[in-house]
Amino acid sequence: MGYVAWDHDSSATSGTIEIAKSTDGGISWSGPTPIAGINAFAFEPAIAVDKHGTVGVIWYDHRNDRSGDVPLTTDVWFAHSRDSGGSWRQTHVAGPFDLRAAPSPTGFPRLGEYQGLAALRRGFAAIFTQAVPQAKDGPTDILFARIAPGHDDDEAVAQDGDAGR
Repeated sequence: MGYVAWDHDSSATSGTIEIAKSTDGGISWSGPTPIAGINAFAFEPAIAVDKHGTVGVIWYDHRNDRSGDVPLTTDVWFAHSRDSGGSWRQTHVAGPFDLRAAPSPTGFPRLGEYQGLAALRRGFAAIFTQAVPQAKDGPTDILFARIAPGHDDDEAVAQDGDAGR
């Protein structure tokens, strides 16, 4: 089965991550269906599927941002589905950080295209960037997290680590 994920934002403060799937090698697609529980501006998803069929998605969103304050509070989230996208369990991976502290070469803060997700033997590995104040070595840090969906309780645990240190 193949999957694709993208962000679908309906305003500057609301949106979702949508998933489409194909059971015939990409000839036809079903969906899209949103990952339940995402109502804030969400962006830059990455998707992977492990050998057991568990689908994992990582993305950024602003669900914890407070309208009118200075920082643009951003967090990294992960969701996994063991039933081909029928239901999803979410966990917080990293953040918060202020997206406005990221470089703005086009007038809007950018983290680059440095996000990715890969399936491991047990869980998933994610690589992503964050802007200050959480960053320690300049305007952005590249981080690595191992995300392991639990086997008994179906919860996911994120273990933060550094890619470059």
